[in-house]
Amino acid sequence: MTVIDGIIHNPQVIEKLSKKLKSSCGTGGHVDRKSIILQGSHIQKVKEILEKEGYDIKTNKN
Repeated sequence: MTVIDGIIHNPQVIEKLSKKLKSSCGTGGHVDRKSIILQGSHIQKVKEILEKEGYDIKTNKN
């Protein structure tokens, strides 16, 4: 599972970003408050997409 949290935006922006990430990664997932949860490990792909969108990325690999 890939979790993207700490997103500072309104729910509509988070939902739109979630759809983009799910489509780009070819996976399912959902939004839980201000977090996006994707099925599977997509850290590198998500990081690249978010950086292109202008987000500051901090990864926590457990």
